[in-house]
Amino acid sequence: MRTACFPVPLLAALSLAAQTLPAPPPQAPQRPRTVVIMAGPPPSQSRAIWVLQGKNQLLRYDGDQFKQWSGVGLPPEAHDHPENITISRGGEVLYRYANDGRSTTRFWTSDPRQSELVGGAYEERPAGNGDSLITAASPEIHFSADGQQLYWFETRTVTRAADSDKAREAAFISWSTGLDGRSPQKVAELAFPRCVCETGVCSESCPEAVVWAPREGVSDYFFMTQFVEGQIQSTVQETDVYRLVNGAWTAQKLANPVDRFLDAADHGNLFVTVTDDGACCGWSNEGDDTASFTRNGGEVQFYDERQRFHNDNYDVSFFVGDAAISPDAARIGYTLQASSLEGGELRVADSGKENPEEKARLLKLLPEMPRVEMILLSAPGTVAFSLPRAELVGWLDAKRMLAFSNGELLVIDAATGKSTPTAIKAEARKFVFLQ
Repeated sequence: MRTACFPVPLLAALSLAAQTLPAPPPQAPQRPRTVVIMAGPPPSQSRAIWVLQGKNQLLRYDGDQFKQWSGVGLPPEAHDHPENITISRGGEVLYRYANDGRSTTRFWTSDPRQSELVGGAYEERPAGNGDSLITAASPEIHFSADGQQLYWFETRTVTRAADSDKAREAAFISWSTGLDGRSPQKVAELAFPRCVCETGVCSESCPEAVVWAPREGVSDYFFMTQFVEGQIQSTVQETDVYRLVNGAWTAQKLANPVDRFLDAADHGNLFVTVTDDGACCGWSNEGDDTASFTRNGGEVQFYDERQRFHNDNYDVSFFVGDAAISPDAARIGYTLQASSLEGGELRVADSGKENPEEKARLLKLLPEMPRVEMILLSAPGTVAFSLPRAELVGWLDAKRMLAFSNGELLVIDAATGKSTPTAIKAEARKFVFLQ
């Protein structure tokens, strides 16, 4: 295990390691929040269900009786970008405003005592000989698991734009703050080597970092993956798990880099990942989509697209789009999805050939997608049940899953696979959150 160290400062122009971790600017005057208090009982000890309804009303439902309890009015643009909504276990809400890449990043907060949180940077200044230096950073924020802190993650870059030698230096930085964005405490920092932007576009050849943390928030671990975006598709270089040990954050490199995390548990010792088939350039099915879970370093594959569906000849991909580990770490629920058909037709894959029997079989399967399925970690090769035309939201408790189907939320009994409507309506799965 290697300790997450804080390297010597980069070039003076970067001023990354030498600077104090950024704190938000002075707070603006308080802004009103539209807080809606609903009729019904107070929330139980079960998880809360949040649904974005209408243009911007984020409503909170009790996870046992499925009744409205409270809600908050979000900025109207949240409906178009629900992926930018973050909710804590305590009911605090953050919304990250869209950023054009040439400004700081603003976060709306539901706390009426706070102004917007502001982070990141964008600055362009002369550097002599007609060159310029561009400093840029856009943070990502996660709540802590107890809802009492914020964790900030960003890759900060300084790019020297020159006619003959365009180059970039960068560092991954992480810190924690209070919910007001103040009193920053360093978590981790990693400097990347100086990178020459060979194609003239730095993201095509220079590494950066992306963080994955559990939906419930950062407790004592998170994952950081180093990757290069590339021209056609990204290349993953390394994944590290950061753990909080005896009050200090340490990092350990995983045996294999991770394309995409779906869920994790047990202090980061158990996690679910997927490997995409690498399709690009207008094609959907260029290889084999797989899904695995890793427990204490041992990887177990529980889904293999080609082995299960034998769809080698046609341009439709079946993949695990989302997954969640049960609270008792005994089961994994997941959503099995299918790619959309080009022009509504099932065409022959780039390297495939006509096969009428395979085509007929796939066309019969497609109306059943997406599906919610479940496996036992003790029997990963067997699908315990499959519910067609449904998408997983998450686990309400060790015995019940929450799913979205046909505009409504359903409870699925993990023992039987039987589903029961909750009467909670939603426009789409992307507007439903579980905390």
